[in-house]
Amino acid sequence: MNEHLNIPVYVENDANAVALAESRLGSAKGSSSVVCVTVGTGIGGGIILDGKIWRGNNFSAAELGHISIDLEGPVCGCGNKGCIEAYCSSRAILGRTRERLATGLTSAFEAVLDGDIERLSIRKLFAALRRHDQVAEEIIDETSKLLGFGLAGVVNLLNPETLVIGGGVADGGGGFVDKVAAEIRKLAFASAVEHLKIVRATLGNDAGFIGAGLLGDNPA
Repeated sequence: MNEHLNIPVYVENDANAVALAESRLGSAKGSSSVVCVTVGTGIGGGIILDGKIWRGNNFSAAELGHISIDLEGPVCGCGNKGCIEAYCSSRAILGRTRERLATGLTSAFEAVLDGDIERLSIRKLFAALRRHDQVAEEIIDETSKLLGFGLAGVVNLLNPETLVIGGGVADGGGGFVDKVAAEIRKLAFASAVEHLKIVRATLGNDAGFIGAGLLGDNPA
């Protein structure tokens, strides 16, 4: 593409691009050290140190979704057991929700799903949560605790200025980001969270594109 277009071409991991965008123009603007985690179909991560993407020795840094939080947990897509992604991705969340509803839909889920469990999605889960459904509340509370447990270790390791949480699950609302933040503050070192800002991503689905546009001054 470089030869064909005669302009510089950069290739980057999508979560790294999101982290760069949020650190420059989004919810972490002005922070020099940022950890960004995206909670969606998978769990993505990006790390910004001294204003630049931290890619690691072999460009595989920030695989936050593949930190194991339970050696006896479910098998993750990566082959290991108990990864954050195996518990907190939208696929995992919906899987646990289906298990809880296997014996029958609650009244809230009956309403939001029109009686059809096959219509279940993260959006429908949060719709049930807004109706104060007990199953939905249990699932979101459980997920936020598990994610907070994993991210507390990341905060202890890197002591970032800002932690950004984005993705479809974070966008669902329901106090999810606040619940994760509370768990992190409970489990991480007091010194690591004393000045830590934990915020929800603000650039939405455009973040990756914006970050890609910013790569010209942050290439590998």
